[in-house]
Amino acid sequence: MIPSGETSGIVSSFYLSSLEGSTTQDEIDFEWLGKNNMQVQTNYYVNGVGGHEVLIDLGFDASKNFHSYSVTYDDDKIQ
Repeated sequence: MIPSGETSGIVSSFYLSSLEGSTTQDEIDFEWLGKNNMQVQTNYYVNGVGGHEVLIDLGFDASKNFHSYSVTYDDDKIQ
């Protein structure tokens, strides 16, 4: 669920994770940062190392309706 309106300080997110709680986990994150519901921030971690943040313009207000998202990944790429 994405809160409606600009809600700075609220982060709605989902993530995929291996070895939950381990310092060497792999992870894929999607975060709606509240201040702009038309963007999502993504990041991924490999062996516990992240730093791959990207802001993606969605082209729509994610708070206005329900949406389905999918992730396809393998050893070489995330889509």
